Amino acid sequence: MSKTKKIKKNTKQVSVPVAIAALVALVAFLGWWGYKNFGPQETPRSAESLKVDAYLREMAAKCDGDISKLTPEERARVNGMTGGRGGMALAGIAGKLKKK
Repeated sequence: MSKTKKIKKNTKQVSVPVAIAALVALVAFLGWWGYKNFGPQETPRSAESLKVDAYLREMAAKCDGDISKLTPEERARVNGMTGGRGGMALAGIAGKLKKK
């Protein structure tokens, strides 16, 4: 008498392609889950940066991206907020607003 157990003949085994497909699906799911939970996270924004963004969007809409249409005080404030790159910032924001 042999010591190994014999498999009943009426049981069904999983075919190799089905096992491979299940393994690939499991690996894909675990990869997605890991990326979603441990991947790059959105950086929290301060209230001050949100106010700056809102002001720049307002100014870009007001002058349609052309900084020369702003008053000298507004121009100075925009340039102060953007490190002297107010014209480029307003043009970029106005372009994004036009696409919406």
